[in-house]
Amino acid sequence: MEILLANPRCYCAGVDRAVQIVELAIDTFGAPVYVRKEIVHNQFVVNRLRDLGAVFVEELSEVPEDSLVVFSAHGVAPSIHEEAKERQLRVIDASCPLVTKVHLEVLRFVKEGYHIAFIGRKGHEEVEGTMGHAPDHITLVEDVEQAGTVELPSDKKLMVLMQTTLSVDDTKVVVNALRERYPNLELPPTEDICYATQNRQDAVKEMC
Repeated sequence: MEILLANPRCYCAGVDRAVQIVELAIDTFGAPVYVRKEIVHNQFVVNRLRDLGAVFVEELSEVPEDSLVVFSAHGVAPSIHEEAKERQLRVIDASCPLVTKVHLEVLRFVKEGYHIAFIGRKGHEEVEGTMGHAPDHITLVEDVEQAGTVELPSDKKLMVLMQTTLSVDDTKVVVNALRERYPNLELPPTEDICYATQNRQDAVKEMC
């Protein structure tokens, strides 16, 4: 049996950074260190961190007051920061900088009067965090079928943003479908899909 290894592979710099943040927090402050949501979507990594003393929770209500909590690489909504403050939790934010970039784009474009069509997967932590920055000004579009039926405001400028970990090819199809119905839909100055996501997808294509 031949095994092919894509290059690049393994997790990205944002995930590596988040994992190191949890490890450093445990080394510095001792266990337990609470982590809201799984720090990354990799069960081997999560289990190893759990063995070191990380405690993964779904909601901040599971974290004892005045405890240390790390937010995952996927980013969180402002309401989560507020809840942590109200519960007097000590927070370390391990959000990927590229996810934070999208959060800042949301705030910027909403301030400039745009309504945002956000391409992403419903229920994904990154999507919940991003949409939580301006829930009244964002419409989620999950796929090309939804792009054909979704209703966007006719009295607003329109901007499309996207989850950082999507398929580049699939996202292009969704964007094209949206622009067929909304020709004035604008794209951000720089790509939202993470360069590491695209590089890994390209590496797999080269092997096929």
